This record gives sequence, C-alpha cells and structure tokens, in this order.
Amino acid sequence: MFFIMKENKAIENKIVTGAINIIMVLVKRIIRQHFDNEKKHKSVTDLVDECENKLQELEIAQKKKAQQIVILNSQSQGWETDNDAIERAKKLPPRGWVMPGIIPEGSVCNMHSPEKGGKSALAKQIAIDYVHGTNSMALPDVEMSASCHNEAFIYDAELGDEDVEERYENLGDTKVKRWPNAHFTTPQQLIVHMSKSISNINANTLVVVDNVTAVCYNFNKADVDKVWAECNSLQTDFCRRGYRLTVIFIHHTKASVDGSNRNDRAGSVEWGRVGKLNLSLLSCNLGSDYRVLKIINHRGKDGLLAQGEVAVLRLVGTPYLHFQFDHVAEEAEVLSKNKKSSEHKSNNDTSNNDWKLNDNEEDYLCTHYIPGKVGLGTLAKFLLKNRNIEVTDPSVNQMKSVVKRTLVGKGLYRGRNN
Repeated sequence: MFFIMKENKAIENKIVTGAINIIMVLVKRIIRQHFDNEKKHKSVTDLVDECENKLQELEIAQKKKAQQIVILNSQSQGWETDNDAIERAKKLPPRGWVMPGIIPEGSVCNMHSPEKGGKSALAKQIAIDYVHGTNSMALPDVEMSASCHNEAFIYDAELGDEDVEERYENLGDTKVKRWPNAHFTTPQQLIVHMSKSISNINANTLVVVDNVTAVCYNFNKADVDKVWAECNSLQTDFCRRGYRLTVIFIHHTKASVDGSNRNDRAGSVEWGRVGKLNLSLLSCNLGSDYRVLKIINHRGKDGLLAQGEVAVLRLVGTPYLHFQFDHVAEEAEVLSKNKKSSEHKSNNDTSNNDWKLNDNEEDYLCTHYIPGKVGLGTLAKFLLKNRNIEVTDPSVNQMKSVVKRTLVGKGLYRGRNN
C-alpha cells in the first residue's frame, strides 16, 4: 500500500512539473511575441518619421527652386530684343557719384593701401560727404552731383571707440552708421548680415567693409564669388526700387609690395574680380602727412586724372581727420623712393597759411567771378598775389578749393557749366 501511494505521488509531481513547463513555454512565447510586435511597431514609426522628414526636405527644396525660377524669370523672360533692355535701363534712377569723378553710384570698388595708410580715414570721409551731399575736399574742382539724402553703413573692424572719439568728436553727428567690432566667423554670415541690414533701405546707399581680411579672414574663391553674386543681387533690387547701392571693399596690401597695382592685396587674390574699380592709397616721398591716390582702373570721369597722373592728398586733423586735395602730380615723381621733392617742401608747405577769406576777399569774389570768363584759377591767383604767397600749382589748387567753397556757399557757383 505504501509503494502504491509513493508511485502515485511521483506521477502527480510529473504532471505538475509538466504543467509548469507548458505554462513557462506559453509565457515565453507570449513575451517574445509581445516584444516582436513592439519592435515592429518601433521600426514602422521610425520609417514613417523618416519619410515625413524626407517629404519636408523635398518640399523645402521645391520651394527654393520655385523661388529661383521666379527670380530668373523676373530678370529675364528669355529671348528679347535690344529695345527691351533699353526700356528697362530707362527706368533706372539717374547715376550720380559717391566720390565725384572716381566712384560712380551703383559700383563695387576695391580700395587698398599699406597698414596705417589712411584708408579708413578716406573711406569715412567719402561716406560723410555722400550722406551730407557735400563736395569732397579730397578732390580738385569737382562738384558733388549725388542727391543729398543718402545712407552710408560701415562694417568697422579697424577703429575702437577712442579712435572714433579722437577723429570725429569735433565734427558732431556724421550720420554714418557703423557696425563696431565687425568680425564674422564665416563669409556667409557677413553676406546674410549685409542682406538683412540694407535690403529694406529706401535711399541711395553706400556700404563700406573695412577691412576685408579683418572682418572675415577665411575668404576663398567660392566665398568671393558668393559676395559678388550677393552684391549684384542687392544692387539689382535697389535699382528696381529706384535707388543705387555702392559697395567699397578695403584691403591691406601685402607686406612685400608697394601697393601700386591691384594684385597687391593681402588675402585672396580673387578680390580683383569683384568690381571693375580699383584704387590705391599710397605713401609718397613728400612727407608723412602726404598720400597719393592712384586710380588703377575705373569707369570714372574722363579728364580728372590723365594717364600716369595721381592725386596728392594731405592728411589734416581738424575739424576731423580727413584728406585735402593738394595737387596733381606724375606718379613716377612722387612715388620714387630715391627722389625727394625739395621743391614741394619749400614751395608747397601751405600748412601755416590761413586760408579763411576775409570780408574784402569775399566781396572781391562776388564782384569779379564771371562764369566762362573769370574762373576759379584766376581768382585764386589774384588772392595769392595779394597775400604775397608764392603762386605755385599746389597753392593755386588749395586757394581754388577755398574760392569754390566760398562761391558755393553764396549760391554763385553750381559747377563747371553754370
């Protein structure tokens, strides 16, 4: 009887163990199936999300392409006749000057000089004259023909607050907007900032980048091409709204060259392709206060400077740091390192002369100025002789500038053909 009960107990244990094993197998299968379903669900969700991202990217790309097509269609409708271009050109605003006779409105200009050559001072002077519509003291007898309401913006990576105070405090509000400490990590950042800053300006506008390698050092050929394309695009947009946009890029020259040609720029040599106007501001053999402005190539005013001629400028500190036109000279004469111009020092040192006219001299100008008969040069020579100042080309040019400004202020002089 005992053995029968023990055998029955063993059979019962086997049945329970078997049942437990079956249950375990079923539980494992259920768990495995559950995780397989979760894995499949997760894979499907990831696939759907990826498809949605792809669709969004495709939609964005299609929108960009559509915008490019619209821009291209607005610029050109395909084949056209010359009359179509002529009609578009007639709708453009009249072209004036940013720097009379040298920098026309709507151009892209490269200006380069050695370090501490005065390029920042000259660029700021150009901007001040342009905003106020005043005649440039850095030029000979050339009348400002641009409208009076203009805007000027400078990306300034050169001057600190103390520099600005020292140079322009006595001038008051220059009305030139300045972006201080203008350093951008990439050229693309500069392009985007420029576009956003000026795209809605409803006025003739000048933008100065001072200087290119300090504002953004990492310019390569592709970056220069992007800048060129962006400048063209912005200029086209300004013209459609009835205004002109001018851009001046300032460059240092290479340390080993004299800066007398457009390939002397430091940084990317590709900048020579951006704009067809190239200027150099160079030191000369006339003294530390003198600079030479050389036009390497331009579409400026014929007859302003003949072939081989340069404009000699004198740096003056009052009422603000600026350049005054001194005289026109042969490039080889003033840029020669071996030849000192003693004649210029003795005859042209006019810094101690008081060029302010007294009442009698102003009355004389008003009485004797006859357009086409008695001009600025004749009046200037008379005043010099009356003051016992030696009549030389530099002194005559200096006095002519004073005479011109006096007559302009009295409303008697409006230009060469008045």
